[in-house]
Amino acid sequence: MIQSILWWLFVAFLTLSLIIFIGFYLRGAFRDRIRYKVKHAPRPEEPQFPYTLASITNSFITDGIITDFWNEAAAIQRARLDAISKARHNWTFGNGTADLSRFKFRNFNLNSKDEDNDQGNKHNLMLVVPGANPRIRFSPIQAFKYNSILCARKRIWLASPYFLPDDNSIDLLVAAKQDGVDVRILTTSIRSDKKAVYYASFEHYGKLLKGGVAIYEFQP
Repeated sequence: MIQSILWWLFVAFLTLSLIIFIGFYLRGAFRDRIRYKVKHAPRPEEPQFPYTLASITNSFITDGIITDFWNEAAAIQRARLDAISKARHNWTFGNGTADLSRFKFRNFNLNSKDEDNDQGNKHNLMLVVPGANPRIRFSPIQAFKYNSILCARKRIWLASPYFLPDDNSIDLLVAAKQDGVDVRILTTSIRSDKKAVYYASFEHYGKLLKGGVAIYEFQP
């Protein structure tokens, strides 16, 4: 009886393994990764720039009007300031402590705007990059990121709370810096809510810093 159960478990395990293997095979998991280098990337101001980028990243070009830039940080900051304001009032009212001079509250100007944010309103051309269901050997978002770095001529400013670049991204960022592009990275600090990710990210700093890339750690 026990031998029969073990036999069927073994058969089920082999069947499941075969199904998983076939699934990965059909998705191209065992194919050699295609490596390519883009030379003479078009400048962003050139007419063929969006079409070149769209063809490489499987994106599509459409028309649209940018009315605003989504930035959740502003909403979070607004809620933070509101909470600080209420905390000041409640603290004073609750225990009669009116002197809060030893506590420093940083004010944030929500009305400040980046001049570059208005650039998108000058034309209706938009490039839409599919970001769902990336394949094992190809990701449109990743291809878009790589080629955007290659095409940058003025600056590359990246902000990521969990900055874990692959080797190709590191090489591209260092190469962009050596070509005179202003490359800066804003990421998390030791006060991150996920310490393991922070230390893993820290391992990538050496080559970037050696290549002249500026790395800033957010200090909340």
